[in-house]
Amino acid sequence: MTNQTKYLPIGSVVILNDGETPVMIVGRVLLLGKKQILWDYQAVVYPTGLEETLVYFNQGDIQEILHRGFEDATEEKAQAELNDWIQNNADQYTRGQTE
Repeated sequence: MTNQTKYLPIGSVVILNDGETPVMIVGRVLLLGKKQILWDYQAVVYPTGLEETLVYFNQGDIQEILHRGFEDATEEKAQAELNDWIQNNADQYTRGQTE
C-alpha cells in the first residue's frame, strides 16, 4: 500500500487550526451528501459531547493533539481497512475542504 494515513483513534481530543475549543473524534473516513464528500474525521465539541453540531475536518486541519484515544490490535486492523477503502474507492468521492 502507498500513501497510508495514520488516523487518530476514536476518542482523541484535538484543537483545530485557528481554533481554541477542543473537539473529540467520534468518527473517521465519512462520506457525506449526494456529492459523496469525504472527511477524515467527525467530532463533537469537548467536553459537552453530542449536541446539535458535528464538526467535520481533515488530518491537515489539526493544530494540536491533546489526547490520543484507545489503541489496540483492533485499532491497527481498522487503520488498514480505512486506508484500503480510501485507495480502492478514490474515484467515488471528493475530499472535503474546510474554510
